[in-house]
Amino acid sequence: DHLNINQKAIEYFEHNEYDEALALFKEALNESRNVQSLTNLAWIYYHEESDAESALELVKEAIILNPTSHFPYNLLGEINVALERWEDASNVLLKSIAIKPTKEAYNNLAIAKYHLGELNEASALFLKSAEPSDYKMFSHINCLIEMGKLTEAKCKLDAFSESDDEFVGEVHVAELYFELQCFSEANRWFEKSWDTYYKTPDWVCRYIY
Repeated sequence: DHLNINQKAIEYFEHNEYDEALALFKEALNESRNVQSLTNLAWIYYHEESDAESALELVKEAIILNPTSHFPYNLLGEINVALERWEDASNVLLKSIAIKPTKEAYNNLAIAKYHLGELNEASALFLKSAEPSDYKMFSHINCLIEMGKLTEAKCKLDAFSESDDEFVGEVHVAELYFELQCFSEANRWFEKSWDTYYKTPDWVCRYIY
């Protein structure tokens, strides 16, 4: 039964029996080129094989079938972001969010909008997907700085804590303080980075400055 092949493939995949899973996902696709089998195999190609082009073909085929699920749109958006096709990513992610909003879709759409120069939208979208002190919050604050909303940016940056689960890292925090020209705060965070971070010229130069 077709549904069972997909189900079985997912079970193999979850038990890290990767080759068996891949074979079954391919078999499911041979039996029926429907939204589920196309999207599943596209996901595997993209996330496990790092083959964006093959994934792209499959997921585009899935979307021609007008899926009611947000998954294919979300995946296509994610692949378009990886391929730096910002306009395509933006269009398909808006569809995904219209069906079902997810943090992942908001974040990918934020990245696309940022690269399209739509900072207001990008800023709001990063905030929708952010956790305290994580990379998305960092990106949100970066947008605020680029838009000249410096007071708001500093307030939000002051709230960053190393003890938060998804903490972005000391160097990143220091760099935003540097952008805000809050040099004593930047120094404090660069100092924390000194023993734990790989030293690269870009941030070490800023610290020296």
